Formats: sequence, structure tokens, C-alpha cells
Amino acid sequence: MKIILLVSAMVACGGSITNKFSDGLNPLEENMAPEPEGEGPYPEAIAFDTGIKRMQTGVEEYQWVHSKAYIHADVKDVYSSIKKAEVVASVRQDPDYTFRVGVEPEFDHSIEFTYKVENIVDVEWIELWRYGVLEGDDEAPEVVIERHQKTEGSSFIGLLEGQFLITKMEDNVVRYETITHLRAVGGSLEDLKNGSRDRYENVVADLNGAPLPHQ
Repeated sequence: MKIILLVSAMVACGGSITNKFSDGLNPLEENMAPEPEGEGPYPEAIAFDTGIKRMQTGVEEYQWVHSKAYIHADVKDVYSSIKKAEVVASVRQDPDYTFRVGVEPEFDHSIEFTYKVENIVDVEWIELWRYGVLEGDDEAPEVVIERHQKTEGSSFIGLLEGQFLITKMEDNVVRYETITHLRAVGGSLEDLKNGSRDRYENVVADLNGAPLPHQ
């Protein structure tokens, strides 16, 4: 994901805000991305749908990107991959970032990312990532979810939230779905789409033991 900060157009620097993260691991919404195109019923490819949610007044509430793909691997391996900070970290704007794991022990896994982008005005924010098994168990998961959200930091990013949903289709085939919502100064749907694609390519590379293309 890339956030382009149009700071030259701003009069004030903006402060820090806190975004409450709701309890639990409830899915954000139905994924509207189309089926990926390719050979066979489960092609290893990714497809996207994008849009802008607006309030009744017509004011933009947030931009959204949905992605859907298939990966020829089992749920447990894909789940292990998306738990790796270096696989899922947002790196498109070349930010400095640090992370801590296990910050919320009530969840199966959790990561806290702290990002800093140096610009005319430095922008810092914190994201919290939560993971859990929805169907199956730790040894043989069939549906797993990850939910993440910006919880604190620059008011330039009013909303940043998303999810991964990994579902077993058959042995060694999963459906891989992601959702991202963003309300921020600058940025674009194309940036969000490319960020989603980066993470998918990182997961596939990680599963194949290859160097991560985006880090």
C-alpha cells in the first residue's frame, strides 16, 4: 500500500489521532472481487474490484480494494506466511518500520507495526494486526482470518483497515481474499491495488522459498 502525502497543499501539520479497534475478528464485508482468470477451476492468479464509498452527502468516506486469488498450498502454510511481518509489511513508500509480535495474547497471533515516512512533514502511525482460526483447529485449519487497523498516529490517515481471509477449497488449494479501506491525504485506488498485489506476490514467493519481491 502506498500513501502519497500532499503536504504542500496543507496549511497545518496535522496532529495525532486514535482509532478504536472493535473487539474480535469479525469480517469487514462481503468480498466483491471477481473470480481470477486462468486455466482450471483454481488458477493461481489475482483479481480485483475497487471503489469509493461515499456518504449520503456525496463526501468520500473511504476508498476500498477487494482482491481474490487462489494459491496451490494448504491453509496452514498460507496462514503461517501471512503471520510473517516481512511478508505483509507495507513497503511501497519505503517507510522505516518496526514491529512487535504477541502484543495481544488473547488472539492466535498479533503484530504491532510502527511506521514512519519521512517527507516535508514526517508521518508516523501504528497498525495492529490480529489473527485467528474460524474453522478447523491449529493443526488443520480450514478457514482463517486476519484483521488489521491503524490504531494511532498521524491525522493525515483518517482510516486504514483491512483483512485477509484464507479458505480451504480442496487439498492443497486455498482461496485467498483481502480487503483494504483507506481514507488519507493523497493516495489512490491504484496505489491500494498495487499494495494488495505486492502482498499476494510476497506470500506466493514465501511459500515457494523464493526471495520476497517487495520488502
